[in-house]
Amino acid sequence: MIKEKILKTLMISLPIMVLLLIIFLFVKSKNKIPPNISEEIPEITQPPIKVTQTPSKWANDEKILKIEAEILKLEKELENVDLKETSLLPPILDMQVKF
Repeated sequence: MIKEKILKTLMISLPIMVLLLIIFLFVKSKNKIPPNISEEIPEITQPPIKVTQTPSKWANDEKILKIEAEILKLEKELENVDLKETSLLPPILDMQVKF
């Protein structure tokens, strides 16, 4: 009879203890999570860059401008050069020879 009461008490109290343990762990873990911080990121802007360079004394020199124009002309010529040089390829020797 006493064993039955102890067993009955254990049968009732054990699920209650497990439920209380689960609630306790849930509340404990809830406290560890930091509150949501607003996701607003401040807009970062860079200050305007002031370019205060004075041109060099060579910027408007006629000889320098002439050299610059010749360099541009040479670059355009180099872009149009045929680098394969098809005239220098060996002759095609793939002939159908039959005996």
